[in-house]
Amino acid sequence: WKSFSEHLIVNAAIPYIHEFEKNEDIKLETLAWAQPNGWMWQIPTQKRYGCGYVYSDMFTTYDKAVDELMKTTGRKIEPLSNLKFDCGRVETPWVKNVVAIGLAQGFVEPLEATSIHSTIIQLDLLFTNGLNFVNKESLMYDANINTYNSFIRNLFDDAKDLIQMHYITEREDTEFWKYCKWFKFLRSFIYSFR
Repeated sequence: WKSFSEHLIVNAAIPYIHEFEKNEDIKLETLAWAQPNGWMWQIPTQKRYGCGYVYSDMFTTYDKAVDELMKTTGRKIEPLSNLKFDCGRVETPWVKNVVAIGLAQGFVEPLEATSIHSTIIQLDLLFTNGLNFVNKESLMYDANINTYNSFIRNLFDDAKDLIQMHYITEREDTEFWKYCKWFKFLRSFIYSFR
């Protein structure tokens, strides 16, 4: 396991449901916005919003995060759970005749739906880009395995860098956001394109 916790410090999420109110003007887009110790999401479905707060327990507690949610939304929040996660990936996704795909391979964080994207890429690489199951002898070449492992490691590492860029802002109003500013190598990379 290669942890991304040094680069992606959010490690918990509080999902909850917000039922549509009568005559409510329903927002038909997914919203995500910064919070004092992470970010919040709101996703419309046919009958309700799926909502939550992804935060870092290095900078706040579960109870304080729930309080932040209620203050931000002006609603009473009834969390479904307090999910803990470790962002990262396995070092070697394909070993012998076993291939880790999707969440078995890694998890970056929910900000850009990278789990869905990486699962599709992994399946596509295995089944349509020359690594198809015509016969097991042609599939199990070390070159195929090594190429696949290298590509998937890079895919997850690039996704980690993309997500990390979302946290590099001028914001310094909380310890969480001040801490995020230490990602200087990416920050200087981003600002060099302005």
